[in-house]
Amino acid sequence: MEWWEYALVSIVVTLLVLVLAGLILWHKASGRKKALANRLRGLPWRARFELAGRLAADERMPLSVRAIPALLVLYLAMPLDFVPDFIPVLGQLDDIAVVFVSVGLFARFAPLRIIEEHIDALESQAKLEEPSWPRP
Repeated sequence: MEWWEYALVSIVVTLLVLVLAGLILWHKASGRKKALANRLRGLPWRARFELAGRLAADERMPLSVRAIPALLVLYLAMPLDFVPDFIPVLGQLDDIAVVFVSVGLFARFAPLRIIEEHIDALESQAKLEEPSWPRP
């Protein structure tokens, strides 16, 4: 085998291990975290971005946890990747793996009560913004 074939196989195996680890961590997550994830999925996209901004600005969040989203954005904006994006499929899979790992780290180390407070506020704000007339 050539060196690039070994590199390709090692990249694929690494990505599969990351996906498997993510599935195992999700399976072992507490009911509170899963319920919080479901509430987060119910928010509109605009509210999700607002939640990210609120969490980044919240002084009660540890600085190391607040740095995770910023580092993720920097990594995704960099032209250099672990696997170059011009390689079909694998170039995008490493970005997806980094996103999943970053979100997992953030969810693991962020205080849940602070996230719940912000989601509560956004949900109540979304209810106030709903139109009062019936939808067809």
